[in-house]
Amino acid sequence: MSFVLTVATLVIFITKMVATSVQNNPEFGKDNHKSTMAELFNEDLMRMKNGTAISINARDQLHGKIVALYFSARWCQKCHVLTPFLKDIYNDVGQDNFEIVYVSHDNSEREQEEYMRKSHGDWLFIPFGELLIDDLNDKYNVRGLPALIIIKESCDLVTKNGTSDIIDYIAKPSVELLEKWNNTVCTK
Repeated sequence: MSFVLTVATLVIFITKMVATSVQNNPEFGKDNHKSTMAELFNEDLMRMKNGTAISINARDQLHGKIVALYFSARWCQKCHVLTPFLKDIYNDVGQDNFEIVYVSHDNSEREQEEYMRKSHGDWLFIPFGELLIDDLNDKYNVRGLPALIIIKESCDLVTKNGTSDIIDYIAKPSVELLEKWNNTVCTK
């Protein structure tokens, strides 16, 4: 039990440090690029299916859903603490109303694939090395890992502090967190 409390305390501390540095940047979340999921992702999304990466239609896959952009990497130790919680939420609420898009900061395509196979399940992802990764980093002003940006279909920003939300909802049903994000008034 004390190990769980120590890990949870560590995650909260790290998350608040990252969230504070992101919150204090005045450029974060300014919507000066694309305005819908289909425009934002074009056809650049993939999904792992039985260990094989397949292309998916972003417009169809993300229609009407809350989307979590998960900026993470295999080498990031803080990410290894957060990823299992995020995976549990994803498995609890299903894919009908919620999707995770892995925005890789891995050092190689091989690292990205290994991390996804080991830790992510069937999440969507942007292929390694795509310019879209840099575009999303700039658009949402990501300056540290892990970062979890929650957006709605119109690309309205729900929260730039998705990691903090996860920590706050660890002891609650995942559906409550999805409802919170769904009912949040968005910002551009």
